[in-house]
Amino acid sequence: MRPMKTRKRSTYPTAMLAALASIFILTIGADAPVSAAPTDGARAAIAAQSRTFMEAMERGDARAAAEVFTVNAKLIVSDFDRVVAGRAAIEGFWKSALSNGVKALRLTTIDLDGAGPVFVETGTYQALGAGNADLGRGHYMFAWKKENGVWRIHRDIGSGKPAQTGAAVMDRVGFPRDYRSALKLLNVVAGEKEPSVMTA
Repeated sequence: MRPMKTRKRSTYPTAMLAALASIFILTIGADAPVSAAPTDGARAAIAAQSRTFMEAMERGDARAAAEVFTVNAKLIVSDFDRVVAGRAAIEGFWKSALSNGVKALRLTTIDLDGAGPVFVETGTYQALGAGNADLGRGHYMFAWKKENGVWRIHRDIGSGKPAQTGAAVMDRVGFPRDYRSALKLLNVVAGEKEPSVMTA
């Protein structure tokens, strides 16, 4: 008696269906709102933290303002000769700012970009004094990072200039006000010693 021949089932349709299913899942997954939900949640939480920071400044609460920063945060601002490192030092920085007349800081976000553990925000700020007086404006960049499940500012870099009040700017060098027109360059001597400038 001859052995019965069995027909082997082709695996081609099964493999094809598996490949199509994988492509379908990848395509749908890329556009599904589930992938965007964490980003949207992070953006909302960061915006809420920005409001918390501004409200703390308006209340004059330096400690609450510093709580928006991570424990190991760093703050770098123009016209300040050192990096302010750590939440305690940052609290002291804002306390000094508040005691020197800052009553509020208005932050306006230009963009917020990132994914995962770090988001970077760029924007403009305005410092306000008593009676909403304009104390200065500038730009900032925040690096937001999650600490103990809460989004906080991990790096703060700001640059700006004080408001123009119309008052005369102090001449720190001590030249006469009309030195550009009144003084005439006669000679510049450069030798082994320091160069000298002769004017009349």
